Amino acid sequence: MDFTYLSVVELQQARANAYTTWNKALGHTKAHSNACLVKEYNTEITRRKLVVDKSIKGIFNGKGTF
Repeated sequence: MDFTYLSVVELQQARANAYTTWNKALGHTKAHSNACLVKEYNTEITRRKLVVDKSIKGIFNGKGTF
């Protein structure tokens, strides 16, 4: 996926949202899809030579989730 259009703040928030949704989702498809998104966001964060900001509170079904 192409996340180059996201600012650093948007990228970190989208990753936190996907992570939270992955961990709280009851359905297999939703959980799996958000797990895949977290991996993609992590790849982009690494590509930008950033560190995942784990202090950001994710929002279930927030922007950037499946």
